[in-house]
Amino acid sequence: MNAEREIEGCFFAVIPAKDPDLGKSRLAPVLNLPQRRALNLELARSTVEVCAAYLGGERTIVVTSSSAIRRIAEPFGAVVLEEDEGACGMNGALRAGAKVALDSGAMALVAIPTDLPLLSIPLLRSALADFQAQHECLLVPDRRGMGTNLMAISPADPELFSFGERSLERHEREARIRGYRVKIHRSAELSLDLDTADDLRFYLALAETRLPIDGAAV
Repeated sequence: MNAEREIEGCFFAVIPAKDPDLGKSRLAPVLNLPQRRALNLELARSTVEVCAAYLGGERTIVVTSSSAIRRIAEPFGAVVLEEDEGACGMNGALRAGAKVALDSGAMALVAIPTDLPLLSIPLLRSALADFQAQHECLLVPDRRGMGTNLMAISPADPELFSFGERSLERHEREARIRGYRVKIHRSAELSLDLDTADDLRFYLALAETRLPIDGAAV
């Protein structure tokens, strides 16, 4: 328990949350706009809830341009940072959030996108418990083994974020160049993100679904 409390006290979570009317556009063939909006809001809510419950609201930084996301995040005590319109997408939002975390005394960061439908406190705890050393970068691959679904780094380095297509190899390479020891944490649950219609079909094939996606054309 002491080791777990040390982890909780060390990490800040940074959550980039896109405008719910704009996110998940690649799901447009199977979800209409109201469905995508509802999905984006619920994914944001559940992500903030998990991080705030495990790490604390004051250590959970949400970067967004959306007032709807702000209204969701603030009741959990999360720090909400207005996304700069000139920021470079997800990575720019992560860098902005990371700098706020560093100013607040963060020793380590965990970057968590809002598209992991199975994220839970036990899964986040398990991932961060695998983080055992200073100057370490922990990466959770997506189910195809090419993307990055979660990234934890200590010491915190805002310039290391490089999410996007085939980001796992890029993150691993850049982390090693910067002197980090890289660890790959494999999790069947955390490997599932909702980027494509195929991802959504995979998710819907699971025993239960708790997301508002009734009527999906899959």
